[in-house]
Amino acid sequence: MPQTSLDTGSTLGRGKGIMAAALLLLVIQAAVFIGQGQRFLRSEARQEDAGVQLLRCRELLADLQDAETGQRGYLLTGAETYLRPYQRATGHFDDRLLRTGQLLLRSHPDMDGPLRQLQALIEHKMVEMADTIRLRANGDGAAALRRMLDGDGRSDMEQIRAVLDTLMLQVRSERTALNQELSDHVRKAGWVLLSILLTVVLMAGLGMRELVAVARRNEELSRRLQFESTHDELTGLPNRRLLYMRLSQLTGAAPHAACAVLFLGLEGLKPINDELGREVGDEVLRQLAPRLAAAAPGALLVRLAGDEFALLLTLDVSRAALKLQTGRLLAVLATPLPQLAPMPPGALGASVGIALYPLHGKTPEHLIAAADIALQQARRSGSGRYRFAADLSDAPLDAGLPA
Repeated sequence: MPQTSLDTGSTLGRGKGIMAAALLLLVIQAAVFIGQGQRFLRSEARQEDAGVQLLRCRELLADLQDAETGQRGYLLTGAETYLRPYQRATGHFDDRLLRTGQLLLRSHPDMDGPLRQLQALIEHKMVEMADTIRLRANGDGAAALRRMLDGDGRSDMEQIRAVLDTLMLQVRSERTALNQELSDHVRKAGWVLLSILLTVVLMAGLGMRELVAVARRNEELSRRLQFESTHDELTGLPNRRLLYMRLSQLTGAAPHAACAVLFLGLEGLKPINDELGREVGDEVLRQLAPRLAAAAPGALLVRLAGDEFALLLTLDVSRAALKLQTGRLLAVLATPLPQLAPMPPGALGASVGIALYPLHGKTPEHLIAAADIALQQARRSGSGRYRFAADLSDAPLDAGLPA
């Protein structure tokens, strides 16, 4: 049993080690997943900023186009309704230009030069549009048209578009890279999640395996404890407890059935222990056990304690059958044990006490007590004798049992 306890403790220790390693792996994987998620969120925020930057650039260009359209319509027709888109666009143009520049510079400090160029071009364009509109409003339409057609305004607009296209191209390139970066983050996060899932599955599998192993060992331990509680440790034969259990089953399930209990007391074992050592005596008992069992097929052979055995017979319990059975047991004792050369021939003998159910007892306790009393009576009568529990007359074993 100590070995079983050691094995179970080792199994539990190994299982705890595996689970601790798996938990540590899960913590590391969770940290990697969280880090990957944070990087994903940062990339996503940068991608959103890039989208806003493109939108602001487009809005800035749209405002310029609206202002230019309103300017030209007013110069060509003199209708003040054309000034409405111009006024609407220029009303918030400075604020829009400032915000667009700040947004771009926050992510792209290298855009400072192009943004300054863009601001100068836009200011020049705004001055050109304001001058032409003022000339037209003062009644000098011809001068306003000449100023519009001299090419400065168109050149400014072309340069503004070119600078904005360059800025937006850089933002689009960044957004494309961010899209790829987001895809990489998602893929890596997927692999981390898969590894976490596999680790959890592995932990569940290991846990189940350890639980099954522990359950199997507990079951084996339970069977061993059950066996040890009903069997003799030295010989492996059933013990007194199992004899009581079998007798209880017989007397309880079939109260009118017949059975017999033979108590066999060895003679000569104590001198063997004293002269040759207890190890030799124990070996004598170990070698006698299977021989006695073989001499009583179908019967339950029990080691009671020390040099006493019991035999439970249920098939044929007639006196003639008991005489034959007793003779077979004695023949085993008379046969030398070749593995024990130091033991002299004829060193072992026996006395036998016999009790019949229900004649000599109707309960296991009464029946065993009757057989024990008969054995003690036989021993006091001399070596190699038997006694029936109800027949107290001395009779040598070789005198024959009553039929």
